[in-house]
Amino acid sequence: MKISRKASYGLSALAALARHPGGCSVRSLAQEEHLPEDYLEKILQHLKRGGFVVSEKGVRGGYMLAKPPHTITSWDIIEILDGGFKEAVRPAFSGILSPCPVLTHCQTKSVWEQLESAMKNTLSRVTLADLVPQAVHMKQPHPHSERI
Repeated sequence: MKISRKASYGLSALAALARHPGGCSVRSLAQEEHLPEDYLEKILQHLKRGGFVVSEKGVRGGYMLAKPPHTITSWDIIEILDGGFKEAVRPAFSGILSPCPVLTHCQTKSVWEQLESAMKNTLSRVTLADLVPQAVHMKQPHPHSERI
């Protein structure tokens, strides 16, 4: 269960966009969140293809959320950017071909699966609206009604 830097940056970027209902340039977003601009641009393009942000080109261009913050969960972002959780990392057993060289290794698998499920459930309940101050997302315009 590992969350990538890509997903972490994506979550930070979308939370920042939720604080800027009118949108924000990649440069401003990168500076505000202390993220590498080129990498952030790639992440935002991925999120755009996933329907989470829209962009506008030009001098006043930038990105804004494509959906209201309360409809985007932390899990949505991890799933689009990382493909969900990768299989839980278990200790490697060198030279042993069996995935369960000792019976207890198979028995403990359910512990990791329960942990993974609990994390997914928690992340599915936390929305971008939960990550920004109430006063900010009260001003959130209707998606696409106001461009940057």
